[in-house]
Amino acid sequence: MDNPTKYEHPDFFLFLNLYFFFGDCETRGIVERKSRPSSKHPDKEKLFWSLTEKGLQFGKNLTDPNHPRQTQPHFYDSQFPRLLSVMMNGIAAA
Repeated sequence: MDNPTKYEHPDFFLFLNLYFFFGDCETRGIVERKSRPSSKHPDKEKLFWSLTEKGLQFGKNLTDPNHPRQTQPHFYDSQFPRLLSVMMNGIAAA
């Protein structure tokens, strides 16, 4: 295809799955949305994900090198199967 729509773009469904994954993680108290002031637009805020205290059993928050006041969740490979089990069984993190 010369001009694929956004729905035909190979990364679209990955993005969509991550969107729902983080939403489910938020519902279960594993991550939370935080905000910081925009560096380009002082009247706006930038949103980012951060692991909660419960979520730290599955990973750690890394500081974004481009935005030191912002974190990004990093999930441990060794804990990811357990996290998926929590997500698939619909239970809250302990």
